[in-house]
Amino acid sequence: MKSIVRRTLSVHKEHELLQKLEAAGLTDTLAQMVIDCKGNALALRIVKLVGNQKPEVKPEEPRRFTKADLKALLNGEIRLSFVDIASHTDLWKAFAQNPDRVYLHTVLRWLSNRNDSIAEVEKAQNAGVAFRSIMHYMAVWNIRTIVEQVLQMSPKENSKCANSFAVSLLVAGRVCDLQQTDPEFFARIRNYLQEILQFGSYSGYHALKDFFNMAAANDAARGISKSYHSNCTGCGPNCDCRD
Repeated sequence: MKSIVRRTLSVHKEHELLQKLEAAGLTDTLAQMVIDCKGNALALRIVKLVGNQKPEVKPEEPRRFTKADLKALLNGEIRLSFVDIASHTDLWKAFAQNPDRVYLHTVLRWLSNRNDSIAEVEKAQNAGVAFRSIMHYMAVWNIRTIVEQVLQMSPKENSKCANSFAVSLLVAGRVCDLQQTDPEFFARIRNYLQEILQFGSYSGYHALKDFFNMAAANDAARGISKSYHSNCTGCGPNCDCRD
């Protein structure tokens, strides 16, 4: 008496599988090769190949934000992805039309924040990214007003939360544009960030490094090469420009 083989596929599923294989080019000859293979080796290879396939990753769906989300964005309660930023240009443009006072109060609050918990520092970085997204569509004088408020603080005395917010906000394309249009003001920004790099407690090293790399790329006259900032003189634990 033959032993009963427990079936793992329904008849319907087997039929669907055969249809897929035949559509992919399975012929009677190829099917017989699988059947006749010693030790069921070909069938095992097919199953292993299928088992190693990673599930199809669907593209990230952008979240939908509205003007009602401005407070949460500035409070760092929302972490924006690249998809979020790219898919909300109209919203950032609308936010950029708000009066400066809407943003200056929030900037001052973050710069005065002494809570250096991991969660609060992450919120500070999130808020900086939100500010950056909005600043991209602001007039230059609005950007200067916000940045000037940051520059009034001292990186040495700031909390980690405050410096992390400052790094996240200042490492922006529109701020780097000031290197060409207002080099003296940009020099103040670079010196401020250099002071954070040398002496400040902060989170966001890679963003800060990218800023100095961008600045160096547009500032060949200073002769900056490997250094991530100008005139390195033993920058301390946060600097790797001598590596």
